[in-house]
Amino acid sequence: LSKSQISEFITAVASIVSEMDIQSKYSIIQGAETVIRKLCEDSDSAWTVFESILSGGIDIGLYPDIVLQAVFRNYDYHAIWNLLEGCNSANGNIWQLSFFQNLPEEYINKNTYEWLTSFLKSNSDKGIRTSSYRNLRFLDKFIKIDSDVYVTASRIIFNKVTYNEFIARIYLANLFNESVFSPEEILTRFASDQTLLKNIYFFTLRSDHFADYNNRFLVAFMEIDDSWVDEYADFIDERIQKHDDQDYDQYVALWKADGYMRYFDRIFDKVSENFNPIFSWRIATVFKVILAHEHGEQEVCDRQNKWVLHIIDKYAKDERIICLFAALSESGTSLRKSAFQRFFQLNDSYDMFQQLQLDPNHWGGFESEMVFDLQNKIEFLESILPYASGIKYLKHAKRIRDRIEFWKAQIEQTEMESIYRKLH
Repeated sequence: LSKSQISEFITAVASIVSEMDIQSKYSIIQGAETVIRKLCEDSDSAWTVFESILSGGIDIGLYPDIVLQAVFRNYDYHAIWNLLEGCNSANGNIWQLSFFQNLPEEYINKNTYEWLTSFLKSNSDKGIRTSSYRNLRFLDKFIKIDSDVYVTASRIIFNKVTYNEFIARIYLANLFNESVFSPEEILTRFASDQTLLKNIYFFTLRSDHFADYNNRFLVAFMEIDDSWVDEYADFIDERIQKHDDQDYDQYVALWKADGYMRYFDRIFDKVSENFNPIFSWRIATVFKVILAHEHGEQEVCDRQNKWVLHIIDKYAKDERIICLFAALSESGTSLRKSAFQRFFQLNDSYDMFQQLQLDPNHWGGFESEMVFDLQNKIEFLESILPYASGIKYLKHAKRIRDRIEFWKAQIEQTEMESIYRKLH
């Protein structure tokens, strides 16, 4: 194709996609990219494509790497950047980023480093609301110019939170993605500013549900000092207050870590400081996940049991124990039984016992499910009744028996209501 034909092609594609919805655009863009790949096999055509896109096709949404990799092979990087530098739109920002990602190693110098920092400081990304994650691995090329380039760049990017939290997140989240970096690499790259690393990490954790999903980076960071553990405890407490969703996978790495006892002690201490019995269901929901384990995870199971008994040993006569039993209320039967048994061994105070939660918070559902659920409550209470034997525990045993009778009455009422509905 001639220069004019290439320009007309880009203009036509831009005109077509401008009137289409996102779903419909995709196939047109894919087709255009196939043509552009072919055109970019010729160096002159590649440059014409590049110029045409920047002059009238920047908003098409084409993948910039196709074109930039082609022009870098045959054209001076100054000329390429001179054209790109003036593209200050949201889509222009994507092309500018691609320039630095694809910039060949031999062109890394003080000039291109200054271009990079100027690009990162610009607010041409303020309007970006949808985008794929941005991989900062390309910064490795600039370490020879600035050994702290990750700190420098990340500090600039983190400041973008003031005008576009989304763009800051899509840049920074991949720092904690094991397919991109290892925890050791991140610790090395941020060795000069651990505070910045901590601020960035917890920003991404709060804003991106999938950031460091398996907590591998967190475990490595917690080994640095206890301030990381305290910050994570604050984060867990926030999730409880907000009733955020929880995933088992996010905690299992902590249970497998050597410092698990210290980590969960600090989490529990923070959570119990802010415990409100009115909202006990919130802490129960979170700890149901924290204390979960998959079949065959015996080490995790054993550590969870050991930690719970350790907390009871520590707080059996302290009001924090009320928080623990609220937290355990939705957990497995075996764990809860062990907890009550240890409590009875350490504290015979009825005043404290009557404040402990005996039952899970939830009950209800379909009739058959409800009766089954209520029967499970009764069976659990009957299983802990032998622990409250002896004169010291008469009141304790009465409270458990009264609760058993209450749930039996609920079953009877549910069954009567079922019969009544069938008759009418």
